[in-house]
Amino acid sequence: GKLIVFSAPSGAGKTTIVHHLLNQDELSLDFSISATSREPREHEIDGKDYYFLSAEDFKQKIEANAFLEYEEVYTNNFYGTLKSEIERIWALGKHVIFDIDVIGGLNIKKHFPNDTLAIFVKPPSVEELENRLRNRKTETEEKIAMRIAKSAKEMQSAKHFDVIIENNDLEEAKGKAYQTVKSFLDAKKKTKKVGLYFGTFNPIHIGHLTIANHMVEHSDLDQIWMVITPHNPFKKKSSLLDNHHRYDMVYRAIEHYPKLKASDIEFKLSQPNYTVNTLAHLEEKYPDYSFSLIMGEDNLKNFHKWKNCEAILEQHHIYIYPRISEGTTEHQFQNHPKIHKVTAPIMEISSTFIRKSIKEGKNIRPLLPESVFSYVDEMNFYKK
Repeated sequence: GKLIVFSAPSGAGKTTIVHHLLNQDELSLDFSISATSREPREHEIDGKDYYFLSAEDFKQKIEANAFLEYEEVYTNNFYGTLKSEIERIWALGKHVIFDIDVIGGLNIKKHFPNDTLAIFVKPPSVEELENRLRNRKTETEEKIAMRIAKSAKEMQSAKHFDVIIENNDLEEAKGKAYQTVKSFLDAKKKTKKVGLYFGTFNPIHIGHLTIANHMVEHSDLDQIWMVITPHNPFKKKSSLLDNHHRYDMVYRAIEHYPKLKASDIEFKLSQPNYTVNTLAHLEEKYPDYSFSLIMGEDNLKNFHKWKNCEAILEQHHIYIYPRISEGTTEHQFQNHPKIHKVTAPIMEISSTFIRKSIKEGKNIRPLLPESVFSYVDEMNFYKK
């Protein structure tokens, strides 16, 4: 399924346009119901207008990584999109349509950059927007002033959306929205080349980011997924942080890297797991994607020990980045047409060294993305 995001300042008309599109059966759209921690208003129904959660339940779902995106508008006043809601609609064989604020819309686009159409509905002017809000006669002057101030800021974000529809004439705006969405849904899906960069990322550091970014920018790959492994058969599990903590660190680290994506795909597979099983699962789930492996030169020297390594190489390409290591690559993997060596910086930073340094009270701040350092420091990870 695909995702259609509509965002706009309040009063721009996006909700009317979204309801119009939902009535077009040929588009096969279903509405994404948001979750919120606020109290239901009169006539609002749980599971239809919103999923109403307590603030405590909402926070628990945040901890469980249950949200695709969320925002705390005021203290303990949350709004968000549950991953289960997207899965529910996709299971029906439909595409998801969102009526959502600007920040939430851009966050969804970031998570699914190739499968999301992000549309910004723009009023002709701030003055016209103010007139529309006043004509509603549902809000106080103070509330209107707040909405206008917020709207002016939101309209500055319009340039980050795929399409801007100016709602000067509602019928014309509906027609343009229909044609834009239909063209997007009818477009033949291009095969995307995805590189899989496996790791425990315990923690993710600047070496990981440097390699991942270099590989996606200097190869024919369209995107790299940072696949967080819950358990590597060749490593001890006792030193690993919980899965959701390592996922959260990766997610924070790649926030400003649009071609990188955090993936928890292996969390759902039986353990211990092997790469060949993950690849089979991904091929079934994403039949239009072409998956390749990203690995260091040191791992290539041990590739012959991997489970079903020959079968992996028959169906997938491998992109190699340089590492300083001992030993030699097996003869059958030398000059192999599916093994591509990419000239990349040699990064000899290790997560083991970082954990050891933290335990010894050393300052490792330069080795971690700032958002990851803040998280590790705040949670007191690796100090014991």
